[in-house]
Amino acid sequence: MLELSVLPSDLPALVSILTGATIIAIIALRGRAILADLRILISRVANIILLRYYPIKHVERATNLPFLPYIFPNGQGNVEKFLRGRANSAKWENEYGGLYRLWSGMNGEVVLTKPAHVEVVFRDSQNHTKAHANNSGYLMDRLLGSCLGLISGQPWGAMKSSVEAPFLHGSMSQYAADVQDFTAVYLDHLGKENDAFGEQGKLHPVRDLKLLPFLVVAKIVYGRLNEDLERDLIGLILPREDLFKSVIGGGITRFAFSRFLPLPAIQALHHFKRKWAQWNDRAHTHALKGPGQSTAPVVAMYRAVEDGNMTREQLLQTLDEILFANIDVTMGGLSWVLVFLAAHPDVQEALRSEVRGQSSNKATRNNYLLSSWTTTPTLLGACILEAARLRPLAAFSVPQSCPSPRILDGFEIPAGTNFVIDSYALNIRDAFWGADRERFRPERWLERQRSGRDLRYRYWRFGFGPRTCLGKYLAELIIRSVIVEILENWHLALETTAEQREKAGDNGHSKNSDEGRNWPWDDEVWIHSPDLLLKCEPLAARPA
Repeated sequence: MLELSVLPSDLPALVSILTGATIIAIIALRGRAILADLRILISRVANIILLRYYPIKHVERATNLPFLPYIFPNGQGNVEKFLRGRANSAKWENEYGGLYRLWSGMNGEVVLTKPAHVEVVFRDSQNHTKAHANNSGYLMDRLLGSCLGLISGQPWGAMKSSVEAPFLHGSMSQYAADVQDFTAVYLDHLGKENDAFGEQGKLHPVRDLKLLPFLVVAKIVYGRLNEDLERDLIGLILPREDLFKSVIGGGITRFAFSRFLPLPAIQALHHFKRKWAQWNDRAHTHALKGPGQSTAPVVAMYRAVEDGNMTREQLLQTLDEILFANIDVTMGGLSWVLVFLAAHPDVQEALRSEVRGQSSNKATRNNYLLSSWTTTPTLLGACILEAARLRPLAAFSVPQSCPSPRILDGFEIPAGTNFVIDSYALNIRDAFWGADRERFRPERWLERQRSGRDLRYRYWRFGFGPRTCLGKYLAELIIRSVIVEILENWHLALETTAEQREKAGDNGHSKNSDEGRNWPWDDEVWIHSPDLLLKCEPLAARPA
């Protein structure tokens, strides 16, 4: 069996010639029909090349593993895999089966939909290698390709030891009070704008709350920022979001030679990276000079660069990941919990009762927010887990490869092949979750505490093994703090249109098996997020 490590050395050159010739042709030609025909031709030729040099065969029948055809230039990544992944997840499994290959650019990724396959692949996840720049091409490489979450091996170990301290589970207790205080002030201010929550008594669970985790994490990493630094940091959010949309969109910027072209995305990349580096240097200087600020984690991170434990580029990209990329993750996890609670007033009231019972004093409340699901299961934890089950952060996981071949359904997957997990297949469609698996029912987590082997390869949230999300504990603390603060002060309800109400059943539940099928999503963001308003009524104004 031909392994990736022994592929012909002329393949990269062949691919470069192929893509370069295509770009030249695209620039030279203007007719849409000609360009469409050329794209089809290039895609067909590339398919032949890719299948010839990257075969995955059945060990007995010598048949090919089912695969999606490569389409120049993006394949199925990232638009089809992330922005349209929610629909494509079921569509592709239905068409190609429970084990198949897609293409992210010209990089093959084998999709896993069955827990048994996940177990075979991830049993040695500590030895896995993350795909270079997430298989997203040059623009992604220059933006985040060197960040902690996308590197492997010795560099990953050295960087992790240099940046992990503020994100360890044991560090959360020192942040609990500050996170709660900041959350209370933020929501109180938001609630007073226009004498109401957000817009006339309504809350957009993403747009209105987005700055909350962003500023919390910034304070933890950099210490207390002055007004100028905070203002300039917030000013970087929009250009960073626009830049990442270009990353997801792909196209010419997937290829390294795009750096020589006068493309808006390349210019935006250089502008953002320059501004980001300058801002971090200012924030580092501020942390060194401010009273009591020298203990800010950013100081130790800069020192790690001086000591040679990571490069300056790795530091800046990891700080980008911590502040921008991981905030998207936090907001994806938080926003859907609020939506589900608004849609299920019975669960909302039960959780509010639990919250009140755990808020008699600060110590009790802190213990409640910091409690571990495995040792102290709560309805709060169950609601968060259930919302994340039904609304995974992304349809497909970050690609990573195994150090040795794997046999799955009789197909020998060569060492070095990238795998991705279909989170919707695992979290929802798997029969393990029962006949009501498409319903929001957090009680399922309390009826039989699910942990250990039951969930190890059946539930995808922060990943598997030692490469789980570094910020998961801080994200959980922020999510819990926001939910508790909101439930203590406001009652949530769905703001539905007449059409949505007509299609909904009791308590706003969808009559369809897919819970909330009619809820609008933000389809321009790679993290699956809701795009709707929630009605927020102060509890003090509600009848007893």
